[in-house]
Amino acid sequence: MADDRTRRGWSPQTEDVLRRAGWRPGRSVPTSTWEAVLSERGAFVAHDAARRLLAEFGGLVTYGWPADSITTSSAVRFDPLAAAWQD
Repeated sequence: MADDRTRRGWSPQTEDVLRRAGWRPGRSVPTSTWEAVLSERGAFVAHDAARRLLAEFGGLVTYGWPADSITTSSAVRFDPLAAAWQD
């Protein structure tokens, strides 16, 4: 656990928030549904970095990030289908 956090440069708080959301080292979920829906909505083509990010964090909803002078504490959703779309 500490080796992974050190490798990524994560704070203990970041790891705690992600673990409470269901993330674990080595987590991998299929990305094909997201890719299919996004390609139907436009000229979306996922690249390898996007696939890796979605495979590891896709579908998670995190709570517990601290508020600061710019942002309020709120959930972060790792779901590209929840994004607002512009014409």
